[in-house]
Formats: sequence, structure tokens, C-alpha cells
Amino acid sequence: MLQTKLLKPFPFWIHLLICSTYIVVIAVINVVRYGWQHLGLVIYLIPVMVGITYLNRYLFKVTLTRGIHRRRLLSWLACFVLLMVPAYIHLYVFPNSLTRILVKDPSAHRFYEYLIDFFAFYFNFAIKGVLLVLAELIINLVSSGVRRMRKKRLKRKKEKFQKGLREWLNHLVGNIAQNVVCNSAACPNPTEVSVSYTKLSARVAQWSLADDLSVCPLEEEIDHLRLMSKIYWKCTIGIELPESIPQIDIFPFVLVSLYKNMCKHGDFAGDCTGARFVLRPEGDCLKIHTENLIADASVWTFGEGKTGLRSLKRLLKEKYRDTYTLRYFEQEDRFVLELIIPINLKNKLIAYDL
Repeated sequence: MLQTKLLKPFPFWIHLLICSTYIVVIAVINVVRYGWQHLGLVIYLIPVMVGITYLNRYLFKVTLTRGIHRRRLLSWLACFVLLMVPAYIHLYVFPNSLTRILVKDPSAHRFYEYLIDFFAFYFNFAIKGVLLVLAELIINLVSSGVRRMRKKRLKRKKEKFQKGLREWLNHLVGNIAQNVVCNSAACPNPTEVSVSYTKLSARVAQWSLADDLSVCPLEEEIDHLRLMSKIYWKCTIGIELPESIPQIDIFPFVLVSLYKNMCKHGDFAGDCTGARFVLRPEGDCLKIHTENLIADASVWTFGEGKTGLRSLKRLLKEKYRDTYTLRYFEQEDRFVLELIIPINLKNKLIAYDL
């Protein structure tokens, strides 16, 4: 398997580009040196040159992967040599540079001199096939290393994100637990508050053990929201949900976090506070709108820009990058928040303006 990946060939268009470029260069050099009449010789020898190159490329790859039978190698070479020798003897200029080096007087045209010249011609193109395999090997090694590094980086990033998400969930459950005792004591049905918190904390603990913590079905999130409304029974918040719940995944416990933030910093002393929690799917995104009166104890907190949303913003940024929109502001004595997140991560995500 590893050998197959490392010796993966270049795409066909790259081979075509390499061959075309080489042939053009050879043709131009021959025409410049010997004139236009030599172009016919180049065209005649193109199949021979390409054949030698790719035959040796194939033999070298077979040798590296599974070895090659001696009989098959000899038969391939014998057939090709018999086809190439006549073309070489009649068309290629003798002697070449190698013959001049090895033989003092190559003009005698002895047989071994032809043999030297022939193998020099053959080796000149055979080595190109070997170099082509080595180029494929180097490129695949580099690509494999880059992919491996990228996978490790993404794995580290995912582990860091999930660690931060677990810490955020633990902090969220801890904040809710601080109000459970007081809410239970004042509630006509204290058992309902305790049971709701137990169910919610159990789901958070179960979710923290999952392999993928990054998404949660919207239907489950709405169940969590209903549990929160029972825990914070004194906070009169109008929850507006779509008539039919779409089968989508969203960021886990984001509804719980926003609802808790409303209950923690909101003023629900009056009979008509006008607090709203609106959930509305719009195309490929989910829009969440909240608004509530600001409690006197939280006025200074908002005045310093502290909204209790810092950790949530960081996690949303890591999850959705620039494809989500989170905007909050004070409008008279009310705190208004609008969050828009994409709900289809398989498609290309886009940023949505409010």
C-alpha cells in the first residue's frame, strides 16, 4: 500500500506536457544545428525516444514494487532492440560522443563500436525514464509529508477545541448549579427543578465523553432549553420556536448558554418584562434572537463590556471561523443579542448579514 502511494504516477496531462516540451526542445535544437531537413528524422525517432523512456520507467517501477522476472525483462528488451536497431543504424549519426571517448579510431566501424554507440543512444533515453520515476517518488514523498503534517495539525487543533469545549461545558453546568438550590427552595415544585438539573448535567457529562463534541441535533438542544426553563422557573421568558423542528445539527448547548446568560443578567421582577428567546431557521442558517431587561446588578458589568459571552465567542470563532454572526447591544434598558450560525457544514459556508 505504501509503495503504491509513493509510486503514484503523475496525471496524464503532466506526462503529456513533459513529453511535448522535450520533443519541441529536441526538434528546435536539431533544426538549428542541422537545418529543416533534419526535422523528418526527429519526427521518425519520436516514438523510439518516448518508447525507450516509458519502457524503462515501467520496468523500474515494476522492479521497485514487486520485482521483475528475468525472462520477461529479456523478452521486453529483445523485442524493443530488434525494432530499434534498424532505425538507429540507418538514421542516427555515427559515432556519438561516447564512442569517441572509448574508441581511438571510430571510423573503422567495427561491430563493438556500433554496440557502444547503440547502448549510449539507448541509455540516453532509458535514464530519463528512471529520472521520471524518481521525480514521481520525490513529489509523492513531499506530498505525503505535507498531508501527514496537515493531519497532525488538524488533529491537535481539534483536540484543543474539544478540550476548550469541555471546560466551557463544565463551567456552564457549574454556573447553573449555583442557582439550583435557591430556585428549588422558592419553587412550588422543587423536585421538578432538581430533576431538570440532574437531567441536564447528565446530558452534558454524556456529551463530554463523545468523540465529536462539535455539533448536537437541534431537537436535543430544544429539549435542553425546556429543561432550562424549568430550572429558572422564576424567569418569565417567552420562547418562540418554529412550528416544525428541522433535522439539523448546531453548536452544542449554545441555546442553554444564551438562556442562562439572560436569566443571570436579566431583570424579571415585573409581571411584563417582555423577555424573548426566538429561534428561527432561515435558509442555510439558524437565527437566534434574545432580548431582556438588564438587572440593576448587571448594569455596571455591561457598561465595562463584560457580557458573559467571551468563551462562547471564542469557541464559535474556532468552529465557524468567519461564517457566523454574533451581535449584541443595549437598547435603552434592554440587552439584545442576535446570533446567526450556519447549519450545513458540508457545503461552502458563507457569512450572513443581519
